[in-house]
Amino acid sequence: MGCYVNPPNESKEAFLEREGRAISVEEAVITDAEIPVCLFSNGAWTAAAVCDYDEELARFTDEVGGRLISWYMVDAKKLFEVSSYSYPEPRPRLP
Repeated sequence: MGCYVNPPNESKEAFLEREGRAISVEEAVITDAEIPVCLFSNGAWTAAAVCDYDEELARFTDEVGGRLISWYMVDAKKLFEVSSYSYPEPRPRLP
């Protein structure tokens, strides 16, 4: 299971609006400075997946299944504070 945005004092939506930059799925690219986050609806709740490695990014770009999705680029240091993202040691990237 990947890591997810879970800020202690605000909603994930409020965090992403404040700290993220809204993008299209085509702009979702992992860099050293910014990580794509996929905000999606599961009906009763939302989740914000940190796509910090290529396989996770591919999973969320390929398996949307009709869910409402928004994409954000977020500073990696900010994600470290509100998720289990392991900055400055990102997960392995595919060659």
